[in-house]
Formats: sequence, C-alpha cells, structure tokens
Amino acid sequence: GELLRREMENGADAAVIVPADPDAIASVLSSSAEVCPIVSMESPVEGASGTIFADTVQLGTELAQALLADWTSGRVLLLDSGGGVNHSITARLEAARSVLEDAGVPVAERACQWVMAFDAPATLRAAEGKELEQLSVPLYGVGSPVEIITRLEQGTISAVATWSDYAAGYLAVEHAVSAARGKDRATAPLSFSILRGEDIYEPNNQKML
Repeated sequence: GELLRREMENGADAAVIVPADPDAIASVLSSSAEVCPIVSMESPVEGASGTIFADTVQLGTELAQALLADWTSGRVLLLDSGGGVNHSITARLEAARSVLEDAGVPVAERACQWVMAFDAPATLRAAEGKELEQLSVPLYGVGSPVEIITRLEQGTISAVATWSDYAAGYLAVEHAVSAARGKDRATAPLSFSILRGEDIYEPNNQKML
C-alpha cells in the first residue's frame, strides 16, 4: 500500500498492480488526495479503474471438477493462501469446496490424500514440498510460471488452471493507458484453461503458454 502511495505522490500517470491485500490498496485509494488510475490483476480492488482476472467461481469450480475426474477415495486438503485478505483466492477455494462437498468428497484441514492450491505461489510451494518429501499425493493448482508448467509436464502437478500471462499483462497495460487518457474501457473476465501434462504440447496451449 505504501509503495503505491509513493508512486502516486511521485506523479505516476497510472499503475498496474497484483495486490496481496486488496483491502489495503482500497484504503490507500480512498484516503489519498491524488489518485491515478489503477488496474488490478488477479484480484478486484474497490476504487480501481479496472481488473484483469479470471472468474473466481468458475476457476474454483473447474479445478475441483478436474480433481473429481481422478478421485477414487480419500480426503482433499484445500490450501488457504488468501490469509483472509485476498478475496479472489478465498472465492476460488470456496467454489471448489462447494463442488467437492456436493459430490460427497471429504475436505480435510491437515492429513489428506489429495491437495488443491488456489494461486501460483501456493501451488509452487506445494509442488516443491511434494518433491522434497517424495510424496505421491496428487496436486491441483493455479498458475502459468515456467516452474509450475515444468512440474505439470513432469507429473508433480496433476492439473492447473492457467492463462496467458502475456495476454493478461497486455490487457492490463492497455486498460491503464486508456484510463490515464480519460477513456473508459470495459473489461471481461480473463479466459483460462484447465491443463494436464498431456495437454501442454497442443498447438493452442503452446500459444497460450
């Protein structure tokens, strides 16, 4: 929040952010005398000019459905990396929880046979922990960094909800420039795909990645 405040005070024409704490950013925007257009990525922020993010409920739902396609028995751990402040991550998690519970799949807080993560950092940490401990627990996550896609290809991650970071960044900058020029620009939910390792080399997925 303080970093954003400093950039605005230094005369930034617009800013593109990926907020860890959307409420803190919203507080900065509501309390600052001079506010430049803000475009938020991944999580909506009250007072921002626009948001570039995937539909949270749909993402959580489709990721849970990918797990259900593989599930035979056992409890599923939902990793809550939102910390109670990132509402997008929480919304993804709750959508997944609803799908799993409706299907009769038990959701665990600790010991489990399946794991789901709902943002890229949590997915990568879970994958690294799985490798370090040499665990066989299936892991489902979110993100498109090369470290995640590599582990998807290797089988460490069973499936991910992913999108084009290039397209997301391009849309965010395009929206920020329009806002800085005083032009309104509508934003639509960012398209995403559920990928498994065998899907990586399909031509359309190669373009996305």
